[in-house]
Formats: sequence, C-alpha cells, structure tokens
Amino acid sequence: MTKLTINAAEIHTAEQLHRLLSEELGFPRYYGMNLDALYDCLTDAEAEITVLHPEKFAENLGEQKAESFLRVLYDSAEANPLLTLNIE
Repeated sequence: MTKLTINAAEIHTAEQLHRLLSEELGFPRYYGMNLDALYDCLTDAEAEITVLHPEKFAENLGEQKAESFLRVLYDSAEANPLLTLNIE
C-alpha cells in the first residue's frame, strides 16, 4: 500500500496537485489530470492519503477547486475500500 501525505500549504496549483498524485500513486501515463480522471484512478488505487492543512487548498487553489478536489477524495475513499483518507 502506498502512503502519501499532501501538505496543502505546499500546493499552489491544481496541476501541481494532479502531478503529485499521479507520480506518487503511479497513475497511468494517459491520466487526464482532471477530477473525473482522478476519481477513476483513486477508485482503483490501494493507498493511504493524508491531507495536512486542508484549509490551505482554498487559499491556494480557490474555494471552488478546493471543495471539488476534497469532494473527489471523500467520494473515492467511500467507493474504494482499499483507499484510506485522513484529513488533519
């Protein structure tokens, strides 16, 4: 199982976030770097993702993008029993 910690204070663009997830979780080369593709990949992943300082996503990415991203994380973890999500 892959363990990934995302410090939201260090993420400044959606592209940076997608790249981090793709590299660390081994998404396929054709990963579309959008929320639909993220959901598809996370529902197939075996991982433990910890998000530190989630409130910083809103500051750095904008409120709507931050909310959408976190919703995809929650929904993916709910749909995939092999995906654990920790928000700290």
